[in-house]
Amino acid sequence: MRSYVRILCMLLTLVMVLSCGLVACGNQKPQEDEGNTNKIDSTEELPPEDYTKIPGHTMRGMHGHKLKPVEGLNLNNADFNILVPQSSGWVVSRDFATERSEKGADVIQDAAYNRVVALKDLYHVNVKAITATSSVKIQAKTDIEGQLGTYSLVLCPVTNIGSLSLDGNLCDLTEFDEEEITLEAPWYNQNFRSNMTIGGRLFYVIGDFSIIDNEGISVLQYNLDLFDEYGLDNPYTMVHNKKWTFDALHKLCKGYVNDFDGNGTIDQYDEFGFLTSSSNILFFMTSGGVRYAEKDGDDLPYLALSNSRTIEVLDKALKLFADTTATAYFDDFKKDPAFTIHEATNKIFMENRALVRQCSMYRITQTRSMVSDFGILPLPMADTDQQKYYHMYSFASPAVAIPSYLKKEISYSAAAAVLEALSYYGRSILLTAYYDVVLKGRVARDDDSREMLDVIFDSSYFDIGCCNNFGGISYVFNSSGANKLNTFSSDYAAIKDVAEAKIEDYIDNWSKFLLKA
Repeated sequence: MRSYVRILCMLLTLVMVLSCGLVACGNQKPQEDEGNTNKIDSTEELPPEDYTKIPGHTMRGMHGHKLKPVEGLNLNNADFNILVPQSSGWVVSRDFATERSEKGADVIQDAAYNRVVALKDLYHVNVKAITATSSVKIQAKTDIEGQLGTYSLVLCPVTNIGSLSLDGNLCDLTEFDEEEITLEAPWYNQNFRSNMTIGGRLFYVIGDFSIIDNEGISVLQYNLDLFDEYGLDNPYTMVHNKKWTFDALHKLCKGYVNDFDGNGTIDQYDEFGFLTSSSNILFFMTSGGVRYAEKDGDDLPYLALSNSRTIEVLDKALKLFADTTATAYFDDFKKDPAFTIHEATNKIFMENRALVRQCSMYRITQTRSMVSDFGILPLPMADTDQQKYYHMYSFASPAVAIPSYLKKEISYSAAAAVLEALSYYGRSILLTAYYDVVLKGRVARDDDSREMLDVIFDSSYFDIGCCNNFGGISYVFNSSGANKLNTFSSDYAAIKDVAEAKIEDYIDNWSKFLLKA
């Protein structure tokens, strides 16, 4: 019966695919720029007039905050260049579109376009996303140190922007007036803001300026039809009751790895309880409450991994990850030239051959055409003592910053005001489309999954040690995951001194000229 159901769903999926195929850095007066070639025409239809309403949920609401436009700010149609990562070149069309999609086919592109139009109407500025030709960190650093002023904002992966901020390359966002940047506003991620300060200073932020960070968050996708077929417990109930733990997930998935094609080898053509990768164990360590680094009373980071809780959480995670009757690593599969590894895992899930898989939110959006019903779940807690869910974002999540050298047409206060407005409109326009229309309206198929999205996005956690990857600390659990053995003590001992030295270097760099008295 199980094989018949799988084959039937595989055929249905194939039919559907075939049918779809047929500051504090200074102050300069903005000057006129005659070189505008932006496609935006501010006389075109503007976005919805009430930017503060986000229908359908409150977690991503404004909580009483409103944009406070800088009075009299007019950038005279100057170009406002934003450097964006090469690896995420699609951010140009997704987050800073300069034209609408054809016949409204892409709701995200249209919302991004509306945001740019709203900004142009507000400050008379032409936003242009410039994709880096190399590393954003290197390209931005070269531009800043060469005093070229090519970019007014820099969007840089969170694992690189910490080192970019050294030596005064980025502006301290805490030194701007509240009218220019309101850092406590909900369009900035408050967990990131709290954890990424150093000595009370903050040089970059993550929030609704971009939706890429939301796409990269690690979550669980599970097959509702298979759960019903096998009579498995409802995981939504466990989430609500704070019983959704490593052990609970393990119990659900145990015994469901099956040599579906009968070739004597567990590979991408078989069936799985829990489908993940060896490196994904680091996300479970964060969801289990483990902290790579904490901060002291002076707001300075220190390593925080060396404790019994780290060992305990890793042991609990390995019970799941090391159980070959429950779990399979997709990175162990022999590569099929017909598919990328992510296409292969999508295929496995859409063909009803995995009960649960760990993936990014972006991968879930790629399975919208799946025949069987699926649900979305947060990563589990280590145990019931934890009582709070945590979610680490992708290392590719981009943070935004103001370079310490700008061209004369854009003042530092103007750059701050544009960052603020793009973040505000990102929440009220772009996030509405992404969160309510795409995720809650098209991807999530039931009310419970929609509620799970609130749980997931409301439990983001950015660890200053992991984000800065001091001495390679972010990968300290990789060996344990790959070998399915708890080798943390020796792995940590091998990098501890280097990691501590990197933290000291990091602090020393700031102490020269940035730490508050």
